[in-house]
Amino acid sequence: MTIPKATELFDSKGLQYQVLQHPRSVTAKETARKSHIADESLTKTVVVRADDRLVMILIPADSSLDIFELAHTLKADCVNLVSEPELATLFPNCELGAFPPLGNVYGMPVYLAKELYERLEITFNSETHTELIRMNTVDFCQMVDAKRIEKGYQRTNTRISLYEQVSQPWSWI
Repeated sequence: MTIPKATELFDSKGLQYQVLQHPRSVTAKETARKSHIADESLTKTVVVRADDRLVMILIPADSSLDIFELAHTLKADCVNLVSEPELATLFPNCELGAFPPLGNVYGMPVYLAKELYERLEITFNSETHTELIRMNTVDFCQMVDAKRIEKGYQRTNTRISLYEQVSQPWSWI
């Protein structure tokens, strides 16, 4: 199966997005810092095995999973993180840990944290550790059929933003 690049998929659907270049980084918090994006504005994508199915969980970069609560939220008996070797097999067209949250392309349901669901824009990895994609949250949610979750993760940085993180003026591609 040929897996399209995220930008190719968005182009084929006529969706607008912006590609953001940044210095190489490997953690979500480091990416947020190097990209000058607030931690709570950047999406961290985590793949878990919930019983016998793979599931993509999208949480803010300043959050971590609560596996027990996530199992309850997903109505699963057992939830485990997917190992790095398995991630490399699942996302062969991506640098390890830099896969975009396009679960539907990989046959996985997508669950999106409430805080990200309520934002105007969503920003996430684009197959490498040097590019991000920013796009309209509604377009993203409709494209991947994202389901909103309010439990199963916890914020590790509870700083309250005084205003929505807004990028400098830019034109859509």
